[in-house]
Amino acid sequence: SRTPKGPPPPPDKVLKQETLEKFASGVGWIKRVVILTHYRLTLLEPGTNRVKDVLVLADILNVSLAPVNSKKGASKKSATLDSTTSGKSPLVDDEEGNFSINTSPEGFNSGKSYMIRCESREKAEEWVAELDRQINAVQMEGKDNFHILQSRMSRLYDSQAVQITVAVLIGLNFIANAAQAEINPLPGESADVFFSGLDTTFTAVFTIELAVNLTANWFWPFVNDGWSMFDFVVVAVSLMGLAIENLPGVSTLRLMRAFRVMRLFGRLASLRQIINSLTASILPVLNAFLIMLLVTSIYAILAVNFFANRSPEYFGKFSVSLFSLFQVCTGDAWASEIARPLMARNSTGQPDEE
Repeated sequence: SRTPKGPPPPPDKVLKQETLEKFASGVGWIKRVVILTHYRLTLLEPGTNRVKDVLVLADILNVSLAPVNSKKGASKKSATLDSTTSGKSPLVDDEEGNFSINTSPEGFNSGKSYMIRCESREKAEEWVAELDRQINAVQMEGKDNFHILQSRMSRLYDSQAVQITVAVLIGLNFIANAAQAEINPLPGESADVFFSGLDTTFTAVFTIELAVNLTANWFWPFVNDGWSMFDFVVVAVSLMGLAIENLPGVSTLRLMRAFRVMRLFGRLASLRQIINSLTASILPVLNAFLIMLLVTSIYAILAVNFFANRSPEYFGKFSVSLFSLFQVCTGDAWASEIARPLMARNSTGQPDEE
């Protein structure tokens, strides 16, 4: 039967069909016949062939499996509550068979998210894999060879396996740099040749990784990403150091290898969050520093007037007095070098006879 959402897909267009469960707010889990075609995912009411939901594949942002839940007891309790609410028995006793679908806010479904439950984890993985294939196929339609390559490179580069591999290589490169600095081999020694070859290998690998990143995010997404530009600078300087042996300051350029480990900040979410927080705090910290500088400067002026004769080496003029107060703030020998000698002198700067 026809509905405002269109008729059910014809049988010859169906790629995958199965009776699953969809979560509805305020209702719980309800059964739906889920049908996948080349361009749509249709949810039917069982037994009536009535279309309840239609998801356009081109509007789907991502499809993801629910994380594996180790707390089976809590999952069973949740499933029991769901089944009580919906009046239907759940397909599984935990959330491992669930997968979620997120749609674009500008699309047909206006950013709505869907939670689907299968009878097993394996079934959910099959649905996610098939949906990913069809979504990628839809996205590739009408694109030229470069954009197809770019899309494939983007999926490859953003995959968890590639990101973990690159993070491990960055860590190994840092360990190698630390070991080289610890051994500090002389030029021409076997250790120096080994570390040079290792550095060349790492530079080549990171150059390939940069090329994949540049292709996957060409052009403005790459340029507008600060971490990608940092990668570009580090790799470019490393290549210059390898390519031009007689370049003045080449040894200084090679010191940039030590900064490669900072690329981890852009790849590990926990480190990136810390760096972003530190960056956001720069302006407030600068304001606090300015206030502290003004207050210290006031006391530096007072110190010149009060202690210039007693201790000219510490309070003879404003700049010296300001630095002395900074030393007092840091706690660096302020008692033995500044306070006690100052107390032991009279107003003329001579030792106090008392």
